[in-house]
Amino acid sequence: MTDTLVFDTAVIGGGSAGFGAAYASASSGAKTVLIERMPGLGGMSVFGGVNCWEPGYGGLGIHLALARDLIASGGGCVIHDDRIAVGPGRPYANCLPAPDREYGTTFKVPDPAHVHDTDHFMFEPEAMSGLMRRYLESAGCRIMTLTEMKEPKLNGDRIESVYAEDPGGCHLIKADVFVDCTDDASLSRMCGCRFAVGEDSSSDTGEYSTPDEARENAVNGVSLIFRCSPTVSGHIDGMPDKLRDVDLSDFIRRLDRREIYSVVNHYPCGDVNVNMLPTMDGGEYLGLGKEAGHVMEARVWAYLIWLQKTFGFPYRMKSVFPVHGVRENVRIIGRYRLSETDLRLGMFSQPLAGRLIAFADHMIDVHGTSKLKRRLSPWLDVPYGIPYDCLLTGECENLLTASHSSSLTHIAAASVRLSRTVMALGEAAGYAASMAARSGKLAADIDIEELKKKCKTEECTAQLRGLWNIG
Repeated sequence: MTDTLVFDTAVIGGGSAGFGAAYASASSGAKTVLIERMPGLGGMSVFGGVNCWEPGYGGLGIHLALARDLIASGGGCVIHDDRIAVGPGRPYANCLPAPDREYGTTFKVPDPAHVHDTDHFMFEPEAMSGLMRRYLESAGCRIMTLTEMKEPKLNGDRIESVYAEDPGGCHLIKADVFVDCTDDASLSRMCGCRFAVGEDSSSDTGEYSTPDEARENAVNGVSLIFRCSPTVSGHIDGMPDKLRDVDLSDFIRRLDRREIYSVVNHYPCGDVNVNMLPTMDGGEYLGLGKEAGHVMEARVWAYLIWLQKTFGFPYRMKSVFPVHGVRENVRIIGRYRLSETDLRLGMFSQPLAGRLIAFADHMIDVHGTSKLKRRLSPWLDVPYGIPYDCLLTGECENLLTASHSSSLTHIAAASVRLSRTVMALGEAAGYAASMAARSGKLAADIDIEELKKKCKTEECTAQLRGLWNIG
């Protein structure tokens, strides 16, 4: 028997963006539900091993409170010095804890070139997931984990409901506003929203660097992150029998040519997190389908063994994270597409500078093959903002899409995709959903100035001026 649950806001997906959306909506007084298929919250940042908030502007949102509480706990996080660069002589960066640093140093950018002189924030995944749950529970949000979102029911250009199936049965979820925070825009696509995959064409986006023809298989490289524990020097792990059928000859040759790097971050307990960049090219990942996970796991073990043999890497395998580190997936084509043009012009000059609800300054970090017309400079001259319109679909009037699947081009997504940025997009969507539900307005018609106040747009702009020394 299917029961019916009614909410103001329904958030689909419980990663960084989904957490931000659910918290903003619930803390604004809207009756909110969060639906997540994994057993806990945090998405890729927890289950994919992306347990590090990279250097870059974090904004003034809920991440500040999360970091404060994790730091106060004494064992849930550590700040790292990011001064070590990789290269042919050292194919991994061993980023060491810096106990004298404050959290604010993780989003301070001393110069526009992003030289390795900033810090990043490393956390225990279970600590982050548990803290996110406590925040949502204290805000009154209903959390439905181990729950699969099924087909939506549409009435014209509105979503009336979605089915949600958990171990206890099936539920009909009705809401005034839905927020799609899935990593593949699954709800938006089910509702018929237009989307793009891979490299865009110059005729589609008008970007300076895009090729003449689009390529769907040209997506960012994929990582499979693993965790290791300290061991005696000279220890060599053995390849698991289940992975011995994978041909690793070409991969080993790439390792010997120093073509694959990794970042090694330390947990407070002494374990390390190893992020190989990338474990697999994005096109190969799409082409292999279900077999990709098996091949990536074999490469992870081969890489660890290679580190142990070549550099005396004093760590043994503890676990491989269960979720693949997919940097780029489906991207919705919404009311406005953030593009390379926005990133180059920056927050004061980009086309929708008056509608910005989140900010970022991360470099344009494309992992993997590319047919861009010209060498793409990764560095930005000034920070940029993401307009509210990037969260609005053109097809459903009560749907917001907030994640790295928002309305972004391939090039823009390579910068936007960081955890704190998508958390800020989620927060903006959650505030907007609450405003729309309470006022009875369409998501596109809410008061943008009120939303900007909730997102602290003016304060963020002032802070960025200081961090970047902008007059």
